[in-house]
Amino acid sequence: MARWAPRLAVATWLLLCSAGYGLLMVHGVTPGAVGPTLETLPKELQERLRATAGPTLVLLCAHPQCPCLPSSLGELRAALTSRPDAQVRLLVYTPTNPTANWSTAAAAALRDALPNAQVVADPDGTMAWALGARTSGHVFVYDRGHLRFSGGVTGGRGHHGDNAGRRSLARVLENPEAESATPAVFGCPLRADEPAEDEPASCCSDHSARD
Repeated sequence: MARWAPRLAVATWLLLCSAGYGLLMVHGVTPGAVGPTLETLPKELQERLRATAGPTLVLLCAHPQCPCLPSSLGELRAALTSRPDAQVRLLVYTPTNPTANWSTAAAAALRDALPNAQVVADPDGTMAWALGARTSGHVFVYDRGHLRFSGGVTGGRGHHGDNAGRRSLARVLENPEAESATPAVFGCPLRADEPAEDEPASCCSDHSARD
């Protein structure tokens, strides 16, 4: 029996590694939650976003400490190259009662990620929640106040590169007649440390504030 012990230990270790890797892969391609969306942008929200009624309005709802967020920002930048005139707003989740590990630097860094966007502090994510966002990285496009796009722009959590969500967003931005799109959103729960029952477990809960 003793001579089989090392082989058994190695086999067990490999099995556990394979299972862990499999779970990680599944988590990476599991979409985040989405709430009821607003087909028409209310005037009150439009005013709070400092947006004009005419030009295309692009909104990215973001938890600044979500490790999946950089990929969403990169894909959004790529999709926006054809519409430099679009109004872009970053709705940044900001806790009203931050915990000790809340990083103000993470939120400030978002100002450099999309230089042409206006950063709008969103206390406790109330504006994003009203729009229907439940997951960090959710992008909305409103054209003259009407919803044209609602979803994600990455192929998975933290994934970079060409994907269906980014292509759908680019089509909507380039062509006013293009069909509306609702691709899946991949990211951490927007209210990360108190996920709703229908949200997957957070990938950034150790670094977020209490809602």
